[in-house]
Amino acid sequence: MRTSGVLSAGLAAVAMVALAACGAAEKSPPPEVPAVPSITASPSEDTVALELAKKAREALLGSPSVTLLAEQPSRTANPGYRVSFDQQGNCVGESRVEHGSFLFRKVGEEGWSHPDRAWLEYDSDTRSHTPPEDREEVFALMSKWQPDDEAVLKEWRARCSAQFVADLIRSESPTTKTLKVARIATGTVGGTPVIVLRSAGLSGITKVSVAAEGTPYPLKVEFDSSGREPSGTFTLSGFGEPVPADRPQPGEIWVAPKNSGE
Repeated sequence: MRTSGVLSAGLAAVAMVALAACGAAEKSPPPEVPAVPSITASPSEDTVALELAKKAREALLGSPSVTLLAEQPSRTANPGYRVSFDQQGNCVGESRVEHGSFLFRKVGEEGWSHPDRAWLEYDSDTRSHTPPEDREEVFALMSKWQPDDEAVLKEWRARCSAQFVADLIRSESPTTKTLKVARIATGTVGGTPVIVLRSAGLSGITKVSVAAEGTPYPLKVEFDSSGREPSGTFTLSGFGEPVPADRPQPGEIWVAPKNSGE
């Protein structure tokens, strides 16, 4: 088939970009421990706020499932992602990269991903230079679900977890320990009344909007980093809702073609 060379080169590029999209190379060496941020609040406010932060963390980690929208503009290679995941290891979502997105799904310990149309068109125009008459055939193949190796799965597992956001809300870890929490406001997130907490810790300053009615789920977490991790806004929803992460059908999965000499 005349497109075999193009397909091989294109699929190799997909694998490389999928790893780059995870942002593993964007971490910088940890800076010195910053000074303790100053927060003004009465002792009674601190006591109540600290307990509410603890409950919000427990509610998040205890939820059977959650949808997380992460927006981190300082990560130019992958500025955000949206995932829905549950406690059984199932996850479905989309990770934004430069010039497009990568879609992924994980069922248990297996995972698959593929680029979207926008990324394929950009890649074809700027790198792989797919001939116009072959574009649709190449795009159809590269849009199939491609099994992820362990390195990529490791990054998806990190995204399909509430642990990082939970630690922003309240942490006892020596490197990210929460030092002080105060109530600073009330408001709404998506129409839900919230109590807004301000948490000072070794990793930075975090504003946490906690549902004021029912289960104290954190609905928005706004993180101003001290340098260890990128700043960002994390919006949470879909608590306890089913996660539509189904295993791809055999015909939807890319299978490497056998060599003609085999």
